[in-house]
Formats: sequence, structure tokens, C-alpha cells
Amino acid sequence: MARLLGKGLGTGVALGTACVVTVHRGFVQAPPPTPRAAELLASSKDAEAPDVVLIAQDYGTAVSLASAIEWANVVGIAAVTCAADAPGSDLPAVIDLPGLMDVVQDDMLVVVDAERGIMMSDPDGVAVAQYQTEINRLAPRTRVFIDGVHLLAETMDGRTILVAAIAQSLSEAENALDVGADMVLAASQSNALPCEVDELSQRTAMVDLLDRTSGKPLLLADRYLLAPTVVLEAGLRSDITLAVPPRDHLQSLGLGELTQELAETEADCLSDGSLVAAPKLAAWLEKDEVSRLKEDRTLNRFIEQLGEAGATRLLVSGLTVEMLEEVSAAGTAAGLPVIVLCTDPVEDCELKCMVAAGVYGIVVPVSSVRATKEQIRELSFSECRETLLELIDRDRSEELANTQTERNVSTP
Repeated sequence: MARLLGKGLGTGVALGTACVVTVHRGFVQAPPPTPRAAELLASSKDAEAPDVVLIAQDYGTAVSLASAIEWANVVGIAAVTCAADAPGSDLPAVIDLPGLMDVVQDDMLVVVDAERGIMMSDPDGVAVAQYQTEINRLAPRTRVFIDGVHLLAETMDGRTILVAAIAQSLSEAENALDVGADMVLAASQSNALPCEVDELSQRTAMVDLLDRTSGKPLLLADRYLLAPTVVLEAGLRSDITLAVPPRDHLQSLGLGELTQELAETEADCLSDGSLVAAPKLAAWLEKDEVSRLKEDRTLNRFIEQLGEAGATRLLVSGLTVEMLEEVSAAGTAAGLPVIVLCTDPVEDCELKCMVAAGVYGIVVPVSSVRATKEQIRELSFSECRETLLELIDRDRSEELANTQTERNVSTP
């Protein structure tokens, strides 16, 4: 792969096969179809014209030829020189590229980045995917949601609860938008975002997911499987929150280490001229972890440490009512809103407890999004609080009774 740095003209990024402009005895030769283009066009009468980047000694010459080429779509220009009086063009271009004619041949894949003044010939798959992501960012397929179903759910006394949808597949991700989900959650080991694959495959899956969820925030529930570059590139196209489980054996609980890794990867990308954006981080707490922290009486301090390590949210799953109450209170004190992950539809009593605990958001199956929003709009915080306190008192009474029964049975 050759990477040349020059001066960009115009805006945007172009990706296409090279078409080299030649000069014979002082006369510019109109480029005939390249071997690959000729084969493509001969294979079918309905074949689409290929995208090509004109490679020329002089920029003005390439501009004058661009509109005369009928067998291809000229999408960009790369040139060695550019005269002061050269005609202008809307095509993205890079000029001032000495050595260009020596490194580029017909049908070679070429990237022209007018934003950064970069021309790459014969790029590898990772580089191509990065620029495809960038092209999608420059012209995103964004949906604007104005229907009532997309309004945030608000209780009768004015408390807003975000309702997200679990997307196990790309079709579910798309359906989540139709039913009014405020956010889409994709787990890194689901069909929506397979991650036990190479980085290039991860990037392809991420672009597909971003296309399906365009216009909605995305919550990625990950177990340190996603490549940092893939996450950073996704941040350009969507509001990304990356949720990972804490790692107790690490000094910064895994989140601090992940923040550092993302920062280093971001610096590397920026030094190569690739734009990226860091995601928000969330700590993913599950029942066993919370139970252990409660027994050790370290829950509050642990949640404070998560905030110090870079977390901005808490994603919790599988918690009992009392656990949720304590985690939510600790999260509020540490400035970390709580999002509850529910893999099954939420019962009325469960929903009341979540509202009463003061959660920021609830994640439910796609099929339950509409009903959950409707339920929330019929609730009041004071009513939900009474339900929560009654359940906690009942659970504590049952626990005390069970303990007393065990003692009586063990007494000789």
C-alpha cells in the first residue's frame, strides 16, 4: 500500500479503481476502458458503470477529461501538479503528489481524501473499511423521528424514563426504530453484532448495525471483544455508549484501562488522518457482582470508583428489588444514571419498582417497547414508591422468617 500526502481540493472522499491518463507525443489520450472495466461491461449489458479515480500528471487535464469519459463514473482525481489557472471541479481531488505516476497503475484500488490531502493506492481491507465508514459519515442515512410513538415516556408526575430495545439481529434493530425505541442495545456476541471474528468483519457488522439504527443512540453491551478502532469509528456516526463489566483484579477496574486504550488508539488514528470519536462508557453490573459487593459492604465505594475510572452510566441486569434500590441510590450519589436490562417483558409490579428506584432507562425486548412506554405514562412516582417499599419489607420479612426457621431446625 502506498500513501502519499499532498494538497486537497474540494471536499469529501472518493473510492474507486485507478484510470491512468497518458500523454503520447504531447497529446493527451482519452482513457479507454481499463481491463477490469472492459471485462465488467462485456459481461452484461446491464452492468453498472464502474467508479474510477483519474490519475494524471496535470490536474487541469484530468478535469477536462472527466466529463468526456462515458464508460465510467469519475468520482475523484489525483494529480502530480496543478496550474494556477486550472479549471475547477466538484470532484474530490488531491494534488502536489510527486511520484504518483510511478506507484499507481490501471485498475488499482485508490482512495482520494480531499479533506486531509491523502491519496492511498492499493489499500488493505482495514483501510478501505475505515474510509467507507468515513464516506457514510459524510453522507449519513439519518432518519428524523417525529411521530408520537418516538416521544420519551413520562410518568404522570413528570419523570422521564428512557425505553430502549434489545436487538438480537439486524432486523430487530430496524424494527426497534419502528416501534419507538429511544435507544437500541446490541450485545457483542449476538447476531446483530458478532465479535468473535477478525477486525474487518467486526467493522462490516458495525456499519450494517449503524445503517439500521441511524438516528437513534446505540448501547453496545460488550465483554472486551470489540476492537477499539471499530468502536471509535462508530462514534462518528452515532451516539455510542459502550458498556463493559468491571474487572476487579485491575487497578482501574478495567474501565480506566479501556479508556487509556481508546485514547491511544484515537491518537494513532488521528495521526494517520482518520477521524474518530470516543464513546461514552458504562459499567455493566450483574447480580453476582452486586451480591458480593453488598456482602462486603463495599457497594457504594465501588460505584464511586467506577465513576472515577471513566464510567458515565451503569447497566445492570438480574438484580433483586432491594439490590436495584441500593445500586440506583449509589449511582445517583456518584452521578451515574442506571439503565436496567430486562431480557423478558416487564411485569407491572417490576416496572413500578424500577420507576420508584429512580432508574434512568429500561431495556426491553422489541415487542415490549410500545407497551412499556404506555405503562410508564400511566404511573406516578409516589404510587410506585409505595409498591417498592412494600416489596422490600415483604422480602426482608421472608428472609428473616427463613433464617429463623433454619436456626430452629438446627437447634437440638
